Amino acid sequence: MTPFIAEIQPFAGNVPPLGWAFCDGQLLPVASNKALFSLLGNRFGGDGRINFALPDLRGRVPLAASDEYPQGTYGGQEEVALTEAHMPAHTHAAYASTTSGTRAENSFFGSLSTAISWGQGPGDLAMHPESIKTAGEGKAHENRMPFTAVSYIIALQGVYPPQN
Repeated sequence: MTPFIAEIQPFAGNVPPLGWAFCDGQLLPVASNKALFSLLGNRFGGDGRINFALPDLRGRVPLAASDEYPQGTYGGQEEVALTEAHMPAHTHAAYASTTSGTRAENSFFGSLSTAISWGQGPGDLAMHPESIKTAGEGKAHENRMPFTAVSYIIALQGVYPPQN
């Protein structure tokens, strides 16, 4: 089946088929790719006179074009650093139980010999507020959904898509 010019497909090979190119942002000359340029323009890069760029879908997923996301818009990020500002305001009370005589062996309790369990309650002894602190330190974490790595290819030649 002959593809439409500028058709994009996922592809699991390491060499694109004849008449296709990887969607890796590479620059192509306008003069030898007039039909493709007429569809893409320079919305993905290039100067629009001598060259134009193919979409760069490395590490990205395609998104349907809309008023909110016009064709050629890039967005998202691979990593996000979460801070306290990202979390809704909330508190947790921490209580310790003093119902047993078993010794707790850690530096927080020191030599306190009656507390053996802790949690959000119920308990009979309020713990120090510093026992529950903000964690994460603003460090970035990966922000990608589960994935299988494939490449995207774009048809450089084929049938010119019908215009409505």
